Amino acid sequence: MIYTVGYQNITRKNLFSKLNEFNSLLIDIRFSPYSFSPFWQKKELESTLKDKYVHIKELGNINYNNNKKIEIYDLEKGMEKLKQFIEEDVNFCLMCSCKDFSSCHRSLISQEIHNRFSIETTEII
Repeated sequence: MIYTVGYQNITRKNLFSKLNEFNSLLIDIRFSPYSFSPFWQKKELESTLKDKYVHIKELGNINYNNNKKIEIYDLEKGMEKLKQFIEEDVNFCLMCSCKDFSSCHRSLISQEIHNRFSIETTEII
């Protein structure tokens, strides 16, 4: 299964519980994996989740910090990295910070997964 989440919608404890429940890898698709909250920074997530955390910068929105149109950094390279997990039948959760799925780049990545692999994603809250 493939899940998506914006960490503004979930507590860290609940997200980690869901990851365990779904036996899921956390794939961080933020262009810049930093946060004002230390709990959501790359170093902290790597330290806590170990090999259950992967950052794929290529799937990040380079316009994340301005009001410009969503632009994925390197969609082809990022999708190639995801393809590896899909082919190995690994459950994973795509994470960024955005609260609203419909206006977030993770909705575009979800649509791309559906188009390329005929797989639906599920938003967790």
